[in-house]
Amino acid sequence: MRLSAARDLLNANKLEDAYNRMYYACYEAAHAALSSVGVDAVRGHQGLGFVFGEKVVKPLGLPSEMLRTFQRTLHSRVLADYKGIGTPSKEEVEEEFGQVAELVEGVRRACVSNFSPPDS
Repeated sequence: MRLSAARDLLNANKLEDAYNRMYYACYEAAHAALSSVGVDAVRGHQGLGFVFGEKVVKPLGLPSEMLRTFQRTLHSRVLADYKGIGTPSKEEVEEEFGQVAELVEGVRRACVSNFSPPDS
């Protein structure tokens, strides 16, 4: 649902709000992936990114770009939600949206069959 909401916001030119939904798609995918490898509790957004890299991305041999996408999207979300990033271009947000969609799909493929990604 988060990716669908992000796409809707992107189509409506609500670009800063789209960053928020894109990040939470990454957040939920990372939590689901960690749960699938037996890690249930992670504190904080930065901590989630670190543990996602150490317990999922590296051990499963996933592309390191997935971790960079998580970190970049967290940064964009913080800027959009708390600091105002000005007006990002629609092209920039669309590019990041594509990377987020790849992260969610990559996690879906890599994790156990009962993984339920954000758009299920």
